Amino acid sequence: MLRSDRQGRILAAILLSDQVKTLSEIAADAGSDLPSVQREVKRLEAGGIVTTERRGNLRLVRAIENEVTHALRRLIAVTYGPIPALRRVVEAYASIREVLVFGSYARRYQGEPGRVPNDIDVLVVTDDYDAYDQFMEQVEQLGRDMGVIINTHRVKTTEWDQSPTPRGFLTTVRNGPTVVIKGDV
Repeated sequence: MLRSDRQGRILAAILLSDQVKTLSEIAADAGSDLPSVQREVKRLEAGGIVTTERRGNLRLVRAIENEVTHALRRLIAVTYGPIPALRRVVEAYASIREVLVFGSYARRYQGEPGRVPNDIDVLVVTDDYDAYDQFMEQVEQLGRDMGVIINTHRVKTTEWDQSPTPRGFLTTVRNGPTVVIKGDV
């Protein structure tokens, strides 16, 4: 739907944050280079989506609140929002070693064509049941807020570290596309 995946990630970095951001912060959040962010912000400003302000050497970017940005924010939240939102949630959990998105959402996020997924599958690697339960509650609320079903699956660290069986669930996850939320997967 968008001109590029980079555009979607830049829009997510701007529209899904309630903070004014610098171009460098947007680039870091979007995993993009600064010149691309500068060009995209210039287009967004010309289109009435953002406003910018210079403070010294910094260029601050803020979304303009109007009907267009509200609609665009909802679209970006559903398509690009879950990944940064999941990253924000898991930051509070030191005992959760790894989190990754797998399945159809990961395939679309990595550019495989197809229908918009109707859910998001998340694998959590931890031995801390309490942390997992708290994380799962926050993720379920996040899903309700975004209007998407988020399925979480927990696996113990020893199970994840073992060589998986040839046709097991973990092998399927490991061999398919994934998006790393936390860890070294």
